[in-house]
Amino acid sequence: MKISNNIVRIFLKMAISLPKTLIFNLVVFPFNIAIKLPVLISVNVNIQGIYKGCLEIDSKKISTAMIKIGFGGSNAINSEKGILFLNKCGNSKLIFKGKAKFSEGIKIFNNSGITIFGENFSTNKNCFIASDKKIIFGKNVLLGWNISIRDSDGHTVIENGVEKENKKEVIIGNNVWVCSNVNILKGTIIGNNCIISYGSLVVGLRAFDNLLIGGYPAKILKENIDWKK
Repeated sequence: MKISNNIVRIFLKMAISLPKTLIFNLVVFPFNIAIKLPVLISVNVNIQGIYKGCLEIDSKKISTAMIKIGFGGSNAINSEKGILFLNKCGNSKLIFKGKAKFSEGIKIFNNSGITIFGENFSTNKNCFIASDKKIIFGKNVLLGWNISIRDSDGHTVIENGVEKENKKEVIIGNNVWVCSNVNILKGTIIGNNCIISYGSLVVGLRAFDNLLIGGYPAKILKENIDWKK
């Protein structure tokens, strides 16, 4: 049986990532969970600010490499440097409800927020997720490449001398497909079984279930929509 060069490359990358994976798990989890090595993290991911309890697995079953960070993705897309930053002073946390896969180039910045990933969460390359308040993903969420999701403006905007609210939760429902090159900003709520079309900018949209959403800025394009992998 012929083994593709891509499979060989991924296998070798996993092998050389084992020391980093071991240290990561021992730092963030209690020992009885850490020895299971539930998180497999690539040697190419830059880790900053992790601490005991910054990552939690809220699942009845915890298995080896159930969470993969910095592996795979579309071969046609060049990957950027991966970064995982959690701020201890901000009490930031990542919570996983089950298996999750983050492709190469993943950037997660939790300065003072909580990010919750539902069962079977998955990304393509070069996704950016930044939380200063709370971001929630439901089950079976799929992100394409070059996605940016954030729940904060990053800076405070002052209008007529009054500071505007610069942090609002982002909620993505179950079975949502976010196509590539999409930006999702603070205050956005997306229902179940939705598709966000390629290149969209979603600004504080509140959308119910089974919708096709798209545009710049995004709006509801079609109803009674569903999708499958």
